[in-house]
Amino acid sequence: MLQDNQIDTLLTRLKNLFPIPDDEIASREFLTEYEAIFDQLETQPDLLNRLDVVPVLVEAFGNGGGYGLYWLPLHLLEKFDSPQVYPVLIEALQSGSAGSRKWAAYMLGRGRDKSAIPYLELLLGDPETAVRETALQALEMIRGVQPEE
Repeated sequence: MLQDNQIDTLLTRLKNLFPIPDDEIASREFLTEYEAIFDQLETQPDLLNRLDVVPVLVEAFGNGGGYGLYWLPLHLLEKFDSPQVYPVLIEALQSGSAGSRKWAAYMLGRGRDKSAIPYLELLLGDPETAVRETALQALEMIRGVQPEE
């Protein structure tokens, strides 16, 4: 188990990777470092006691799928209690990072909390297609509508 200062070091390493690049320009070095950080973070049971981690994890998404690596912060965020994460996700819907907006919308959809609807509806006018599509998908999840495939 890592000490708090070691977790702080990992979070600093993660922040140094911001802004997270789009998939098309993510280097192998970036992907390796990103995965190594999350490999260490996910094994820390005390991490869930540190609310300062949540905003960093929410900003750890790029625009795209991250070659599957964006499931790492998503699964970590899901371990936190919803009331801890919800306000950070709502705030992330206004992030300068399209990836953070998209993945925050996705997580809000998975949470199926109807109070997120007005915030997600604002994303339907987002300049990024992926963000608009994910917001629509999240709204469908919350409203119980099966998205068309």
